[in-house]
Amino acid sequence: GRYLETDKKSAQLLASVFTALACLTRYPGLTIILTGLVLILFKRNKSVKSRLIDGAVFGGITVLPLAAWMVRNFIVSGTLNGQRGPSAITLFQSIKEALSAVSAFFLPEDLAGMVRVAVVGLVFVFLGILLVIVLRREDVQSSVRGKKYLTPLLVFVVRYLGFMVLFAVVSNASPVDQRLASPVYIPIILVLIIAIMNIPLIWRTSPWKPVANALLVGVLCLWLVFPVYEITIDIQTSVRDGAGGYNTRTWHIPSW
Repeated sequence: GRYLETDKKSAQLLASVFTALACLTRYPGLTIILTGLVLILFKRNKSVKSRLIDGAVFGGITVLPLAAWMVRNFIVSGTLNGQRGPSAITLFQSIKEALSAVSAFFLPEDLAGMVRVAVVGLVFVFLGILLVIVLRREDVQSSVRGKKYLTPLLVFVVRYLGFMVLFAVVSNASPVDQRLASPVYIPIILVLIIAIMNIPLIWRTSPWKPVANALLVGVLCLWLVFPVYEITIDIQTSVRDGAGGYNTRTWHIPSW
C-alpha cells in the first residue's frame, strides 16, 4: 500500500508489523507475506539489490512471530503445525471446490457448482478483457481510476486461493468452502468495482454512451437481486428462530 507508493521506511516497518500480526490469526495469513514479497521483488522503479534488501527486511520481520509459534509447537508436540494424515482429495477436486466456493458468493448455491463456476468465470473473463482494453488505450489513461490497486488485489487473490488449494491436498485440511474462501471476497469485489468504474471509458465518446451506461447499470442491478434476496432470507430466519448459537429460539425453550 503506502510503502509501495512512497517507499518510506516507516511505511515498510508498519506494513511488516501488521502483516506479521495477521499471520497469528490463522496459518493462511502466510499468503499475505508471500503477496508482499512478490510486490516488493517486482517493484520496477528500484534496483534489484534494493528490492532484495527490502524483501529480506519485510520477510524477516513478518515471519518472526510465526516462526516463534512454530518453534513452540515443535517443542510441545514434535510437529510444526500439528499431526496431518494423508490427503483425501486430489488437486483437481481441491481446485473444483475452491472455484465452487468463490462462485457461490455471486450466484445461488441452488445452481450446480460447475454451472456457477462457468457463468461467473465467463463474466470475469469478459470484464477482464474490457478492463485490459481500457488500460491499453493511451487516450484514457489520465481518466483511469484505481489502477495502482489492481496488482496487489489480484496477487493476493491468486496467492491465497493457490495456497489453500495446495494446503488441502498436501495436509489433509478441509477443502476450500465459503468460510475459507471469504478472505478473497472483498478483494474480488474491489477489483470488480475498479473494472466497473473504468469500463465506461471505452464508449465515453460514443453516441451510444447513454444506452451502454444504462445497460451496465441494469446488469449491476440484476446481479444485486441475489445478495439482497439472501440477506432478506437470513434476516427473516434470524428474527423467527434467533441469530444463531445460544441466541436461537431452541435454547430458550425448556426441554422438560
